[in-house]
Amino acid sequence: MIYNVFDQSPEDELLPLCQERGVGVIVWGPFDEGALTGNVTPETTFNEGDFRNEYFKGDRKQEVQERVRAIVSELGIPEEKLPEIALRYILSHPAVSTIISGMRFRLQRRTQHGGRGWRGPTRGPSSEAQSHRWTRNFYPDPSEA
Repeated sequence: MIYNVFDQSPEDELLPLCQERGVGVIVWGPFDEGALTGNVTPETTFNEGDFRNEYFKGDRKQEVQERVRAIVSELGIPEEKLPEIALRYILSHPAVSTIISGMRFRLQRRTQHGGRGWRGPTRGPSSEAQSHRWTRNFYPDPSEA
């Protein structure tokens, strides 16, 4: 399932149900297509045909940057620590078994495979980034196509 600092909707019903029934959970999308790496800014461009052109259309890149700045400011961390916080947030839920972090970005490859000085996330308090839930739908409405 998709679950991350911005998309916390699985916490409402699905994760508690999985926990209650002993069902393991594999999470993907922990960095919200790069938003939670700090690498999406208003100046970010994606290759032609990349679905992120639609996902981050309009003023969404600006909004992402503002939300990322709010997280790092509130937590008092440098922006480069954001991916670790994003992973730790997910791992803090007891229903989560593992994370598929993806390999689109060099930062993801480095962190996933123990880059220099990186020890990997530890399970931490789930309240750490709880206030940054972002309810939105970036996907196009098929009825408008």
